[in-house]
Parts: sequence; C-alpha cells; structure tokens
Amino acid sequence: MVTGESLLETKQPEENKLDAFTTKVAQNTSDAGNMTAVDLHKQHFHQTMQALEKITRDFSPAPSIEVLAQQVGLVYLPPPERPEEQRKVAIFDMDETLIHCVDDIEKENPEVLLEIDFSPNQDGSNPEDIVCAGINIRPYIIECLEEAAKNFQVIVFTASHQTYADAILDYIDPDHRLISYRMYRQHCYLTPENYYIKDLRVIANRDLKDMVLVDNSVFSFAYQLENGVPIVSFYRQPPQDEEMLHLIYYLSVLGGVNDVRTQNVQAFELHKLAGLQPPQFEEEAGQVEGDEEQDFQEIPEVTNESDYDSIRK
Repeated sequence: MVTGESLLETKQPEENKLDAFTTKVAQNTSDAGNMTAVDLHKQHFHQTMQALEKITRDFSPAPSIEVLAQQVGLVYLPPPERPEEQRKVAIFDMDETLIHCVDDIEKENPEVLLEIDFSPNQDGSNPEDIVCAGINIRPYIIECLEEAAKNFQVIVFTASHQTYADAILDYIDPDHRLISYRMYRQHCYLTPENYYIKDLRVIANRDLKDMVLVDNSVFSFAYQLENGVPIVSFYRQPPQDEEMLHLIYYLSVLGGVNDVRTQNVQAFELHKLAGLQPPQFEEEAGQVEGDEEQDFQEIPEVTNESDYDSIRK
C-alpha cells in the first residue's frame, strides 16, 4: 500500500489495464464531485429507471437452478460468528458502493494508491503485471459494516476480478474482522446480453428471505429485485455523502423483519417502477423473527433441482 506522492512520480496512469478487472456503471465522473446530493439522487433515479426498462424489455429469463449450478457453481457460506444474532446476510457490492477506482490517478487525486499485482503467482516478478490503482473510499463504510455485523453476516459480492477486489478489501478490512466472506466475478451469472448478474440463488445454504444485496446497479439484482437495496453511486468524496449512515438505519429495520423481501418491496417499489406485479411471499401468521431453527453447520448434498429447492423453503 502506498499513499505518498512517490508512486505518482514513477507510475503512469493505468486505467486501461484496470478496465478488464473492474465493473463500473457507465458514467462521466468529471463533474461528480461538484454535484449536490439532490443531483446525485436524481441521476441515480434516472439510471435506475433506464435499467428497469432494459431488464423488463430485453433481459433473458433467469436461468434454472441446474443451469446456474453448472455455469457458476453453488456457494456455501461459512457459519456466522454469532448465529443467534446474525441470522440474516447483508451483501455489499464493492465498486461505486463501498469505493470508487478513479479513471486517472494524476488528475483526480485519489484518496489511496494501491499497487495490485496481476501476475499469476503474485510475486512481483514482472513489473508489467503491477498496476497502480487509485481508490476513493466512501465515507462511513467502516461504521456501516460494524453496525451491520450486529444483525447480519456481512459479505461482499463484486463483479470485479478477485485479485483487484482482494487488494482493496484487504486495505479496508486487513484483519477480516468486518467482512466474513467474499464473492467475485466468477460467482456471477453472465447473461446472453453480457451483463454480470449477482443471482443470490447461487448461495445454497441461505434462504432468499434472509438475504439483502446493497448495490448501486439495479442490473446486479435483476433476477431478485425484491432482495435489492439500491444505493446512490459513489465516485469521490463530496462532504454531503451520508448514504452509509442512512443505510445503517435501514439495515436495523431489516434486522427485525421475518422476510427482507417484503420490506424492500414496500420501501423501494422497484416492481411498481418496472411495471411488474410485486411478488407475494408466504409468511405464517403470528410468526416472530427468531422462532425458526436454522443449522448453519449442516450443508445438504445437492444433486438435482428438487434437492436444491427443498433447502430454499
């Protein structure tokens, strides 16, 4: 990790090399630092509406469980550190949600400079494989992750390359204290339209009613709109960026509900905005959060689609 000026003197901008390893919402960020909070929210709403229109008009249907398992593989999360309190899973996107990788490190004066080694062995033997990445870190992410961990198992799910993501997450959470698990591009489903989708069904040992995905791009949760928490994209540090503080409150609300999807449908109305009928979820009358028994240690064997469906219920 480097934070001084020396690296800028020896490294040329390498945004083109990083493009293949990162995922970004298409956006001209040159004026992002001058935009007000209201402007940023208007822009995000416009992007969300465009994404919802494309999802409903152009996207292929979600793959079957069998296809998803074959193309991506299933993920089994480790048991949460505190099973009684962390019965739900808060999944955070990385790029433009927690951090922003700047396009030009010489012009944009990033908060942090990281040297990322993309060589196969990551041994620094080939200087041409080392890329300098300029990173802006969103305000209050540490506070948000700490608060989220009180009621959720916290993981990061990024559509970016694992080497790039690990370098950034190791800087944010060097002791792996805040983020219990990481998922990367290889865990995403690539649609025929060439979009990386974070299909939460890939997580085999958690129920969809207990998982929430915080992401600046609606495309990421296109197949489970009801599990998504859309958040305004982050590029640089305007003093008014308090999205993570607002998220702390919303996650505290989700921590007390039986089904996060019901709350999300009411809060964000993404189905209504997309012209879709909101899904209905089964909830037993009088059921209180915490009544259900869940064995996080037990990992069932999944051999076919019916077996997979049985563990989702």
